[in-house]
Amino acid sequence: MVLLSDFDEADHFYISRLLSGILSAAKSQPCALKIISIGSSYLSSFIEQGDFDGIVVLTELPDSSVYLLMEKKIKFVLAGNDLTGEPIAGITTDTFDAVAQAVTYLHSLGHKKISILGGPSYNKSILAAREAFQHSIEELGLPYDENYFLACPWGEAGGYAAADSLFAAGLNPTAFFAVEDYLAGGVIRAAEKRGLSVPRDISVIGSGNMLPSCNSHVPLTTFDNKIYEIGFKSLELLLKIINGTAKNVCKIRIKPELIIRASCGQLSV
Repeated sequence: MVLLSDFDEADHFYISRLLSGILSAAKSQPCALKIISIGSSYLSSFIEQGDFDGIVVLTELPDSSVYLLMEKKIKFVLAGNDLTGEPIAGITTDTFDAVAQAVTYLHSLGHKKISILGGPSYNKSILAAREAFQHSIEELGLPYDENYFLACPWGEAGGYAAADSLFAAGLNPTAFFAVEDYLAGGVIRAAEKRGLSVPRDISVIGSGNMLPSCNSHVPLTTFDNKIYEIGFKSLELLLKIINGTAKNVCKIRIKPELIIRASCGQLSV
């Protein structure tokens, strides 16, 4: 059994939580685990070695690498990732649900000018985030403005630049949902640079529940994306695939949990 990844830091919050779930599942399963860090360019030669029964892929692979796994008939599960429209096993956080929850919650606090920071344009969940944003805004009877949905690089710098661009353009959202806590930290910094207070003037929601890793000094409302559970279920599913007990190709979406902290507040009129 091999856990395939190309991560640089095994102690990164996301990777460590995935590994923790996988290792917990392994304690009650008859399996041997190997953790391999490998770049996607070496995937073909790695496959040829064949010293494994199946793979849990921990990080996002290029589509071509996923197709290679399919072509070689490798038994694998994508953890925290998926390839839409293809018959492959994957377990992910339900991005559509997270955006819908965030928009609905922010609207309940009186916010109507809500912005979504969806991460990089290559991020495979960004389409679901955009669709959920438009659907949720229209369901609430608000006018949809695509300018309030931004693709941006991961990290605090990406969140800062995206939020600052909205303020500079005069769009002035009163609330943000960022699909990563670090992005949300950048939003808070951009708002405070312009003399805005969180949560008095701006409400901010992040995603990942990576506090205290996120540098924000404001306790951040965020989503627990159930990363541990994704890891646990990924190994369980892979073993079923290997043993032939998985009845169908499973694409599992795990509903995230909104954790309310101090970065959101009622909009003052």
